[in-house]
Amino acid sequence: MDNARIDLRSKYYVKPKADHPWLTRRTQSHQQVKPPKLPKKKPDPDKKD
Repeated sequence: MDNARIDLRSKYYVKPKADHPWLTRRTQSHQQVKPPKLPKKKPDPDKKD
């Protein structure tokens, strides 16, 4: 089961780039937007307050 799961993960992680462009963009957006969103949201409400 573990082996099958790793294979599926690798296949889905590598294929999404060419097969599912939206999947790769979503993953990149979440990772690239998560860190900048946290610090950006803090100063936003602080300054508006």
